[in-house]
Amino acid sequence: MSMRKIFKIFFAVSIILMLSAPVSFAADERQNRTVLTVGSESLNEAEIVSLIVDSYDGFGEPADMILTQLSLEDREEIMDQISVSMLFAEGAKGERMDLSPKIVFQIKWEVMQILAYSYFDKVSDSWDFSEAAMRKYYDAHREDFMQSEAVKASHILTDTESEALTASLEASFDFDDAVEKYSRDRKSAQYDGGSLGWVESGMMPAPVEQAIMEGRVGQILNPVKSELGWHIIRIEDRRPARQFSFEESHNMLLQSMHGMYVDQELAKLKSKYQVTIDEDALRMLGGVAAPDAAK
Repeated sequence: MSMRKIFKIFFAVSIILMLSAPVSFAADERQNRTVLTVGSESLNEAEIVSLIVDSYDGFGEPADMILTQLSLEDREEIMDQISVSMLFAEGAKGERMDLSPKIVFQIKWEVMQILAYSYFDKVSDSWDFSEAAMRKYYDAHREDFMQSEAVKASHILTDTESEALTASLEASFDFDDAVEKYSRDRKSAQYDGGSLGWVESGMMPAPVEQAIMEGRVGQILNPVKSELGWHIIRIEDRRPARQFSFEESHNMLLQSMHGMYVDQELAKLKSKYQVTIDEDALRMLGGVAAPDAAK
């Protein structure tokens, strides 16, 4: 077997070992029968079936169907592949690598991650995403499913007022040419003709936003100053605020409800388990002081 193949198998099996859970199958009394032993570790029948089924997970086939397709030769090859990963693990233990702080922590963290994902899978099974539940949530949070008023605009950004006045004069004749010639915002100038896209409230510096929101479609505004420089703005289009329908909000509803359920579960866990952070240790992590937040 080539080292490339061994590495591929080792990586794949390692991931499977971290994430797999035992799979139930018909002969329950045989689940604990040891099938493979390598050094100090062994895998029973249920664990071997779990590894095989998880390796076929993308195909969505049941365990019985997968196993029916595997000849004895296929199964022996699979055992050989799994044993490679287990042999490397035994080699690591022989070198006492399992006692190194780094690996002990990695194992500790992987266990916590597996438990977290498993817990999440369990509790999320009870979350209600039926149409009735989604409509109830939509009706109670209609303000969250609004399309904001917006203005589509383009701009030329310059460093000085004098540059802005010169660019503004030329923009009144050929805005696109003036963008390319004068704008310091090279990304929008080069690819989008100076486009700012649809500007909603809170997206731009206050003086620029105010000018854009008050402008008329087709108008090229007088230069406006912000902390970024001087802006010559052309108003392209306006879009009024409107309510998204229930149908239009489907994906947003799923995301919002998912967040709601996660927040509810976190609130339950925080009420049950105490979270403590050593602020002094946090300020000096690894002996390095945190930068002054005020700066």
